[in-house]
Amino acid sequence: MSLSQSLVDACRHNNIEEVKSLLSQGVNINAIVIGGKWCNEHSGLSIAVKKSHLNLIRFLVESGANIELETNGLTALMHAFVYADVDCAQLLINLGANPLVVIGGENILHCAASSDKIESVQLALKYCQNVTQNDDHGITPFQCPNPQLPEYSAIRNLLEQWI
Repeated sequence: MSLSQSLVDACRHNNIEEVKSLLSQGVNINAIVIGGKWCNEHSGLSIAVKKSHLNLIRFLVESGANIELETNGLTALMHAFVYADVDCAQLLINLGANPLVVIGGENILHCAASSDKIESVQLALKYCQNVTQNDDHGITPFQCPNPQLPEYSAIRNLLEQWI
């Protein structure tokens, strides 16, 4: 196993002491590894966001992790909105993540609206009100909510207010 993979694994398990040890050995804090069932890209920060390890996220960013690093076409902040983790998203914004980032035409509202959590959409709207932004496929945040999910109507009604 590579040291970069070890870093990602330590982040997955919220092992800050192991992360510190690996960084002291010169492991690149922004290393991206490919793995998993779907051959996804992972960095220590993206895994910490996925697992909602808030103290580790703060440590990584304060230790020099690139808060705007893209994995799987999303920044850490966009991942937080995809996972509907408002605490994580707010922490990343407080640490300097750009809430106006657009990748592939997609903004944080696209990510939040597809999460089926009204709280995620409410937080995204505090920072980005562009509900008519088309992604590379012509989809707007207003079109992202899944009609089969419980908060579909509430999310659509909230986004409709911004059109």
